[in-house]
Amino acid sequence: MRCPICYQRNASSIQSSPMLTDGKSRFKYAVCKDCGIAYHQPSMTADDYVSYNEWGWDCNGVYCSAAESKDRANGQFALLKNILTTGDTIFDIGTGDGTLVKLCRAAGFIADGNDPTKGARKAALERHGLVLQPGLPADGIDIFSVVCLHSVLEHVYDGERLISQALSVLTDDGKLVIKMPDFNFQKQGWWAYSPEHPCLYTRDAIVNMMQEFDFKLIKHWPQGERATYVFEEAI
Repeated sequence: MRCPICYQRNASSIQSSPMLTDGKSRFKYAVCKDCGIAYHQPSMTADDYVSYNEWGWDCNGVYCSAAESKDRANGQFALLKNILTTGDTIFDIGTGDGTLVKLCRAAGFIADGNDPTKGARKAALERHGLVLQPGLPADGIDIFSVVCLHSVLEHVYDGERLISQALSVLTDDGKLVIKMPDFNFQKQGWWAYSPEHPCLYTRDAIVNMMQEFDFKLIKHWPQGERATYVFEEAI
């Protein structure tokens, strides 16, 4: 398998953590030192990822509890407030149970989100009365000034495709907010290497990827083992 960004083959590898579902199965990551990402080698199938994420929402609230979702959303909203202005509209891709959408609406913003996982959409309905769609709004129908990818990019193998989809619902002068593990090859916590994370990025990797879309980094908030990046179109 080749690096999903530069398409070079990479021989170096690191061992991932055990699958939480059985405690036995392990995966390896190939490390692309040129691009600054690590990716599953060999890749899991799409069905594997779906099954794992559904399990996360179907284990009696232990893995994706309401309390954990609330804590994460509060932290995300605290950062968003630094860039939000009156009249902003917000779309949270992969919003989970929709807690961040709920917080944004409570603060007076027009906000929506989506999640491809059935368990997440069920939790959003039960916890907040939110009806989420599995996919994004059709291109050009709903356009938002702030689009968020909070702990989402590391869950997909084709990051460039997801970024392209996110930008399709972003206004020309809008901001793309990305939160993800701040990956490094030596110090990252075991949780980063769990099976639902097919790709892990360094700061340089995500900045370089966004440059391919003519977007520049305008804010960067390190947060321990995770980091939040804000991008806007380079003029």
